Amino acid sequence: MTEPNSDLEDLNPSTGVQMYLNDRHGEVSEATHQSHGYRLERFLEWCDDEGIENLNDLTGRDIQTFKLHRKQEGLAPATLKSQMDTLRVFLRFCASIDGVHDELPESVNSPSLSDDDKRGTDILRAEAAEKILAHRSKYDYASRKHVEIRVLWATGMRMGAARSIDLRDLHLDNRYIELHHRPDSETPLKNNLRGERQIALDPQTTNVIRDYVDENRVDSSDDYGRNPLLTTKFGRASDNSVRAWSYQMTRPCQYGMDCPHGRTPET
Repeated sequence: MTEPNSDLEDLNPSTGVQMYLNDRHGEVSEATHQSHGYRLERFLEWCDDEGIENLNDLTGRDIQTFKLHRKQEGLAPATLKSQMDTLRVFLRFCASIDGVHDELPESVNSPSLSDDDKRGTDILRAEAAEKILAHRSKYDYASRKHVEIRVLWATGMRMGAARSIDLRDLHLDNRYIELHHRPDSETPLKNNLRGERQIALDPQTTNVIRDYVDENRVDSSDDYGRNPLLTTKFGRASDNSVRAWSYQMTRPCQYGMDCPHGRTPET
């Protein structure tokens, strides 16, 4: 058994993440760099909650606890896989600078994806997200679709969770969103009360949401008198609408690329 911290140098979690992001800057696309930053921010929040101040102290059991924590927050399987894949790469970097034991990165187990999960991962791929978000920001800024894709990509939440958000759940001055399980008014969370949480927002996502609410949101309420974030003229956007918008936006022909062979933007 490895002697704890025998040949390691102290490494604060925040310092480790900043060193990693600095090291990766210029080696990957801006979207990939940002997505790694978002995912590792969740890891830093967990370290803070658990009182972990030195990455030397991390164990394989800690990694499994973090994975379970993120899973219980209701992440889609593809999003959880991306979270754990990024953590593994980060810990390999930490091992290279004597911040964690060499064997620790290999204790990170990513979930296997079903065929259905794999078909639903396009919205989360960093390079595709970079093109989609740039296109929406240029041609459709602060629209309902822009807000949806921005929130889904930046937070990793499920489509149903995004649909459930009310205006009262937004705390834009403090840059976070609350998710609440409200089955009696038809917006349950997948993990019920365990899915309730606060989700931090980056500045750009916060600004897009704020501009959408101020300028472009259709002013309508749902059948229960609630004021949803994602609306149509009939009230809260339906599950099918949110899913259809998301799938539509991931088609290459919807963000300035060629359509797949035999397809058009309408098919």
